[in-house]
Amino acid sequence: MTSRVVRHPTNFPTVHIFIDESGQFIPLSGARSRAAAVVGLVIPSSSEGALRRAFRKLKRRLGAGGRELKGSSLTEAETAEVIALLQGYDVIVEAVVLDAGQHDDAKVSRLKAMQADRLFDHITRDHQPSLIQELFGHQASLKGLSNQLFLQVICIWQLIDRMVETATMYYAQRRPAELASFVWRVDAKDKAETTMERLWTTLIGPALTARSVGRPMAMMAGADYSYFSRYDAEPPEGIVRQPNRSFTDLGKLFHENFAFASSESDLGLQLSDIVASTLTRALNGTLQPAGWESLGSLFVHRREQTVHLVALASEGEPRKAADDSWAPVVHRIEALARPMIAEG
Repeated sequence: MTSRVVRHPTNFPTVHIFIDESGQFIPLSGARSRAAAVVGLVIPSSSEGALRRAFRKLKRRLGAGGRELKGSSLTEAETAEVIALLQGYDVIVEAVVLDAGQHDDAKVSRLKAMQADRLFDHITRDHQPSLIQELFGHQASLKGLSNQLFLQVICIWQLIDRMVETATMYYAQRRPAELASFVWRVDAKDKAETTMERLWTTLIGPALTARSVGRPMAMMAGADYSYFSRYDAEPPEGIVRQPNRSFTDLGKLFHENFAFASSESDLGLQLSDIVASTLTRALNGTLQPAGWESLGSLFVHRREQTVHLVALASEGEPRKAADDSWAPVVHRIEALARPMIAEG
């Protein structure tokens, strides 16, 4: 399969990010609870080669050999083995989860129109006319999405924001050289370009870049961001730079080395598929604790939410983010998540 996005190879140490989703984002209007998630697996380049070799060895032992190993087909014991393997390579998992049962079509349609209008929240007349014109196109694209794709796009936006922030804060304390470069691989669902793949290049990436104009990224005080400085951007006009905040050129970070790839041939995407499937199977009650109970060790603890649960609602409207049955899984992940601040 050939990539539909230009890739720029680099010789820098690199953070490798693999993104996949699990579950269906179709609004169920309260019929039942159903978890749908987008998940990112972050692997530092200093660990990637050894992890790939170890995963190939594990696949052979599980009888997969050269074929793809799918998370949905693994037993509890096999799933636990993959998690145990990942624990040894300082990887990071980020997840954004939505309960399709908590959303109905009518409300999602209204929120979609509101979200499209918010693309201009941080844009003024002082910005380049080309950017403003581009945003009008993105706005029309967003409003034209099916509700299922809209919910998925919202989760992807939030995942990328959190993933970049978590990875930079975590590795800046432990492996700062890894932040010199970012490689993004997203699962290509078919040999033909899909609607979602077009959205990655025409809407998701550009809209994230536009949002970065008004949203500085949190940074860890005292950590080493010298390698990450390749992505520094000047704050927008009228905003004063603060010592613990940074403006990042998300366009450069996101597009410098981005491609769709086949999970059949990419071991990183196979691993991200297994992690995503493990999470949604656990939340939906189709995977027993023996399979998922150590999953939290792959996450990094976030003060607000380690597993980000999305509940779209109009302003002032109370909205339950998750079914009560999810609580044991979410609490277990929180309890095992690694600390953000490095010891010593």
